[in-house]
Amino acid sequence: MSDPRNLSYLVRNIATNACTNVVVESKAVADKKGSASLIAEPDSEKSYLSVTQDQTPLMVVETITLDDFFAEAGWPPIGLVKMDIEGSEGAALAGMRELSRRSPEMRLIMEFNLMSMQRAGTSRNELLDLLMDLGFRRGHIIEQGMKPFSLPDGFPNTQAVYNLLLVKE
Repeated sequence: MSDPRNLSYLVRNIATNACTNVVVESKAVADKKGSASLIAEPDSEKSYLSVTQDQTPLMVVETITLDDFFAEAGWPPIGLVKMDIEGSEGAALAGMRELSRRSPEMRLIMEFNLMSMQRAGTSRNELLDLLMDLGFRRGHIIEQGMKPFSLPDGFPNTQAVYNLLLVKE
């Protein structure tokens, strides 16, 4: 989360709710350390990382992997990862292999938005392969009353946008 508009909302929300167990990092989660162009959607508060250079960036942001972040933190136990990063979920997943290995009980809540993922350069099948490589085998579609599915056969194949709760076995 490096979009200054959204970062200010996050900081304000943390203060409003008196959260004391939150660390704010003004970095974007990706598959490698470095930098990336953050693109702002017109007429929206959404932004996303660009995989091409054909758009004017809102700004250039520092990127970090979840593996690097949690290694620097001494590998604390992680029970849940929540990501809604406008299509960059594939890159974030690719950068958390060691975190997943060290966290066999970890669950993942992620937005499944096929159009956003494709814009970020990740196909449905690539995302499915990443999830399976990380050990996820079952899931639930939150917007459908926690409808269960299994991977790979029941993994969504639709243009609908869902939040998925994924678990390992």
